[in-house]
Amino acid sequence: KVDFINLIHPINQENFRNVLSHCRLRGVPGSTELYLKNGHYQPMKWQVIPFNDQYDNNQHFLCAGIKLPENKRQAKFAALGARHYQHVIEGLGEGILLQETNGDIISVSQLTAEIFGTTLARIYEISDIRKMWNTEWKITDSNGQPLPFDHTPFMIAARTGQLQEGEMRVCLKNQEVRQFQFRSQPLLDDDKKEVCAVVSSIRDITHEHKLTEQLQQREKLFIDFMHNSPNLAWVVDEDAILIAASKAFYEHFQIDPAKAEGHSMKELVPSQVYTSLYEKHTRVITSGVPVTLIEKMNWVDGTQFVFHVSIFPFEGTGGKKMLGGQAVNMIEKYTIEKQLRETNERLLLMTRAASDCIWEWDMQTGYIFRNDALMDMIGYPQEETRGLSWWLRRIHPEDRNRVSDRVKEVTDEGRQSWEEEYRFKCADGTYKHMLDKGFVVYENGLPVRMIGS
Repeated sequence: KVDFINLIHPINQENFRNVLSHCRLRGVPGSTELYLKNGHYQPMKWQVIPFNDQYDNNQHFLCAGIKLPENKRQAKFAALGARHYQHVIEGLGEGILLQETNGDIISVSQLTAEIFGTTLARIYEISDIRKMWNTEWKITDSNGQPLPFDHTPFMIAARTGQLQEGEMRVCLKNQEVRQFQFRSQPLLDDDKKEVCAVVSSIRDITHEHKLTEQLQQREKLFIDFMHNSPNLAWVVDEDAILIAASKAFYEHFQIDPAKAEGHSMKELVPSQVYTSLYEKHTRVITSGVPVTLIEKMNWVDGTQFVFHVSIFPFEGTGGKKMLGGQAVNMIEKYTIEKQLRETNERLLLMTRAASDCIWEWDMQTGYIFRNDALMDMIGYPQEETRGLSWWLRRIHPEDRNRVSDRVKEVTDEGRQSWEEEYRFKCADGTYKHMLDKGFVVYENGLPVRMIGS
């Protein structure tokens, strides 16, 4: 009348029910390993065979249990369990390894077998763990160096009588490498004088180790980025306290990195910079919307800087609001653009004031610029003119092909200049005799621009 489930260790009950369900639904035998209560919890391997009773037509299960540790080893485990109930029995829900002082296995928990990718039956078949550890198994320390059996935490605990902790890597049969953390506690005999056994708790930290490696790689990438970025980059919290910054940032503001982090930006950068950026930082923190802007700043010594600034929000640890910023120094680009704009304006004024008829042909876009003197000479308004084809159509038919071929010949042969005379039909219908001279500009061997008069 006893419910068999009540005789099974609580951590194995659900697994046993699953095996029965599998056998019932599929009609095939199954097996499992579990702990059966027999005064103490006995590690056993069970074979389960389903069959139907020919008299009552109900489904039944024949269960054959095999004790895993031999009687001598089981008796030792039972004796230790009586003295060290908390360490041994309660530890069955964890990865637990119980060993004699010479390293021989007394008992292991089911989770330990799962951690090492094997079964309780195979572990209890091991007769010389020291030899297998040193010759057949691939076990190293956390640095990848071979770990001899005598240097393991549990053997050191057996020799010293002191708690030992350590990590090791194990290459399983499927070539998967797992990382474990061992915490080995020596157990004393009845007189509490000599170490009689060692109990080790085992934790699989493979996933944690991989996460740590990924985190370290990301931290290194972040540090390398901050060190090598040519731009001013910074990270602050919602109170404008500097968390990190690029090397360019520290050098630009002449800040000692060792003394900067953890201080307010107000203490670190010039007041005009802080005043300019504080309002933007506050706006981004409040709205959560990034901002991009061009910021011009004048230093006390009169130096002007032009930055393309980007400020963006993100969430830090503990849900704290953080801000990232980047400023690209555009003073060189800004200066070049300003000089180019001023140069173009001067050239435009010069061409308008010049009495010579000047033109410029952009051979990449097809656009031709003609100055006011040239347009006055031919009588056409500026808005009616087009590219080269518009000009060629107004050259006298007897001269047109010669001029067109001449231009092509000069560019094909890579010459610098050309000169031609031809008749051109003006707006009033009359032809004027033109002396046209052109100079060709090349880039990488290709004609890109022609300037003439």
